[in-house]
Amino acid sequence: QMKTPIDGALPIINAAVNPSLKGVGGVYFKSLEEGYSTAEARDKTKQEALWKKTLELLKNELTEEMIQGLEGQV
Repeated sequence: QMKTPIDGALPIINAAVNPSLKGVGGVYFKSLEEGYSTAEARDKTKQEALWKKTLELLKNELTEEMIQGLEGQV
């Protein structure tokens, strides 16, 4: 079931304004609880393939300078 825009935004807002999360980084939230990414999401080969495809899809929207600045940032 799709979340409402508000339900989808709550974890982001919570992470941004919750004082107990100040200085916390590299954490994935599922709803308002800390969650864990899947093994597939942590697969470096798949991350790199997704990043390359993303840059390919955006090539007509970004300047060459922007693309060069983003390359290798997986």
